[in-house]
Amino acid sequence: MTRLSEILDQMTTVLNDLKTVMDAEQQQLSVGQINGSQLQRITERKKLVAGDAGLSGTTAPSGAECAA
Repeated sequence: MTRLSEILDQMTTVLNDLKTVMDAEQQQLSVGQINGSQLQRITERKKLVAGDAGLSGTTAPSGAECAA
């Protein structure tokens, strides 16, 4: 049970880090102050956060999977 608690704590940390990155992305997109290179850096940061969580090989569900 201790291991589960540790894993959940780690997942919470990673998700909070990802939220921070995504909030920054949304803020920059909302004010229109983002260019291609800035968007690429944000994407890379999201990949790093996902990689730290061991999620680098995962993919988002397709539209068909979401509709099912």
